Amino acid sequence: MNRGASRYTRYSLINVSLIALILLLYIAITSPHIQTVMGSMYDRPFYRGTQKNKIAIQCAVSWNASALGRILDDLKENGCRITFCVSGEWAEKNKALILRMVDEGHEIATMGMRPFEDGNVSFIADDITQSLQCISDACGVTPKLYYSGTRKLSASSKAASKLNIAHVLCTVDLLSARGTSDEILKRALDSSKEGNIILIEPTAGAADALAKILQAYMQKGLKVTGTSDILGL
Repeated sequence: MNRGASRYTRYSLINVSLIALILLLYIAITSPHIQTVMGSMYDRPFYRGTQKNKIAIQCAVSWNASALGRILDDLKENGCRITFCVSGEWAEKNKALILRMVDEGHEIATMGMRPFEDGNVSFIADDITQSLQCISDACGVTPKLYYSGTRKLSASSKAASKLNIAHVLCTVDLLSARGTSDEILKRALDSSKEGNIILIEPTAGAADALAKILQAYMQKGLKVTGTSDILGL
């Protein structure tokens, strides 16, 4: 083999190696499992999970929860356990309902003490800490998940990391306060992908749609579960 051919072969091998490395990096970056792990490592929230044949529902509860009883009834009837993200203020005022959630096997997460108030890392960390105590006093459970809602993303992630609590958001928000129950159902069906975290609120529309949502997911072979379960925490 002459010198020119040897140099060509060497360059070809380098190019092939570079292409293989780029492909491996692409697969790693786009893998849901890697994204979940990276989210934890770099103080970013979890948006979706890695568990096969499962879909999570988390219900944000901080103000009007008049339809919550119906939601709990439908979950019990369909044998489903989900995550309820509650505020500390709500937990203080609704001990019977949060105790029912725990008794029926649902996961309790925190939204902070007053989730509609925002601030810097120190403010949010103090707010979360206060909420954890209130929730624990109300139901005997200390949450390990923090749903930040509309709060500043960076400050919420840093505060959660400081407190060693997982920061979660959602894959899809069903916008439970908007539209009819049929529109909420359609959003849910359009989002029926394993690993997704589906956010609902305890509105009348969401309550009207919930039984159909649960049955549709189960008919697709998806187990309806809580957020920690779908994240493998």
